[in-house]
Amino acid sequence: LSLAEASTRRCDGEALSALPDKPVAIQRVERNDEGRVLVSWALTNQALDDDSFIEPSRLQTGAEFDLIRCLPPGRWVAVGQGEVAARNGSTVEGLLSVAGVAPSVDRGVTDELVSSGNLYPMPMVGDFVVVRRKEIAEVKKIAPRLTLPANDLFDGRSSRDGHMQVELSEAGRDSLRKLLSSNFSDARGRLLIEVHAQRPGSRQQLRQETLQRAENIGRFLRYEFGIEKNQILAVGHGADSYVPGFVAADAPRDYVVLRMLPGASGTH
Repeated sequence: LSLAEASTRRCDGEALSALPDKPVAIQRVERNDEGRVLVSWALTNQALDDDSFIEPSRLQTGAEFDLIRCLPPGRWVAVGQGEVAARNGSTVEGLLSVAGVAPSVDRGVTDELVSSGNLYPMPMVGDFVVVRRKEIAEVKKIAPRLTLPANDLFDGRSSRDGHMQVELSEAGRDSLRKLLSSNFSDARGRLLIEVHAQRPGSRQQLRQETLQRAENIGRFLRYEFGIEKNQILAVGHGADSYVPGFVAADAPRDYVVLRMLPGASGTH
């Protein structure tokens, strides 16, 4: 569902339930220190009986969305546009700029506000989010990519403080030697190392743990294969991709993604 398509449809309950991509109602609205508007919504649409689900792959940080509102006699109007700022478990947070400004004594009703057809341009709880779909028309090159359970590279929890181990195990080093020599030996470009947590916990702590794990993998590969420091990009995502109830109990709790990014090697 695009904003243009929404403008041609009715916005009563029957029309909503028939849409292939159902809008999701926002649950919280507030202004941040920079004057922008922060909104949040759940991955599941609680307002609809079928509990429709927006795929997490479309809700990564930076994904664009439109905020729309249903006004009498049953038509959609645009409230604003924004992008996903963060994900915290099953809650999505987005920052947006609004379509216009509220009427004031000195400004009155602006032409932009009249043309939008919306005299209440500020986001409100109950407005709907429409996540934009993006399609890649043509793929030029597929880079090597490996996804590994973190348990294959790291030991479990530290007996000292209960946090996850961030140092590579001996078995993990051996696995990386074998995998990298066979999959990335002839690759050129930069190596992207991403670590994801598939478990609940402190948002800041999980991001710190996953970043430390990614950096330790990069440090080992630099010395093992003679890779330049500027060829390695380490990213710790924390639990940004974790959705309670959508991960099997026996699935790896954390995982690591290794991927070559096309480009110059950086060793000039």
